[in-house]
Amino acid sequence: MGGGDVELDEVGSMHEDGKNVWVTGQTGSSNFPTLNPGAGTYFQVIAPGSAVLFMLQFNTAGVLKWATYYGGTGGDDAISICSDKRNVWITGVTESNDFPLLNPGGGTYFQATKGGNLTAFILQFDITGVRKWATYYGGNAEEYGNSIQSDGTHVWLTGETYSRIFPTLNPGGGAFFQAAIGGGANAFIAKFDTTRWPNTCTQNGGEGSGDGEGNGDHKAQKRSAQIQDTLNNIIAKVYPNPANTLLNVEVNVQNGQTAYFVMYNAIGEKIESMQLTNEMTSLSINNLPSGMYYYRITNKDGNVIKADKQMILH
Repeated sequence: MGGGDVELDEVGSMHEDGKNVWVTGQTGSSNFPTLNPGAGTYFQVIAPGSAVLFMLQFNTAGVLKWATYYGGTGGDDAISICSDKRNVWITGVTESNDFPLLNPGGGTYFQATKGGNLTAFILQFDITGVRKWATYYGGNAEEYGNSIQSDGTHVWLTGETYSRIFPTLNPGGGAFFQAAIGGGANAFIAKFDTTRWPNTCTQNGGEGSGDGEGNGDHKAQKRSAQIQDTLNNIIAKVYPNPANTLLNVEVNVQNGQTAYFVMYNAIGEKIESMQLTNEMTSLSINNLPSGMYYYRITNKDGNVIKADKQMILH
């Protein structure tokens, strides 16, 4: 499923709650297939920017029930989605100053403006697609919302921050709390109840960097079409995403450099590995079950050139 440029349509996250399958990601296509079911469901008919997020709802038989753009004019990317069977929660990162926001009031946490160039966001919809909450979440520099989960009572958000000024909350009672950033980038952990009231928010990290995801620096994982390692003169490209039968891996290796591709399943088991030559390699994925996978492309010294999520759908 995608628009006119499949390389600009990339799945960021998928979640199945027993009744529905929820999918989100980023699209640069102006003709991405949308569906408005009506009855108050949120629907954005056009993409105002060159890259916006999308949201899809299918039933478990694969019938499309809802498909919409969501975003502003600056660039938006959805990284994580989950459903607790009552609400659907999404987080990611936005550059848009006009990102669509909604403050439901009643003590709900709400941040009306971006603090830095890149800011995390939180979205809440009910399972019919009616929007209930939409807010920025970040400080004075950069934030990425990398993962969001809900058990129906509480919502947990984690990600990466570069901000010296960041919205933290110490609930006391012995809860872990780190008030200040420890390095260039720290992970953050935030907890809300389902009325959107913040229960706790802390930074977590030392003098190095953390991203709240466990898969390396998120900046290296942003879903761009190409990432160049200027030190080693390697350009890497992996497509399509999602993939069905073949996964194409392209590298441009110069000056005698070598690159390696490794793919992992959702529990971290290595399932594919190969050395990459200076051409396109097509990897058969017919034998792999549908689901979310992770890959890394490294140089001969083990430095990560490209790392990202890969969706396989049969």
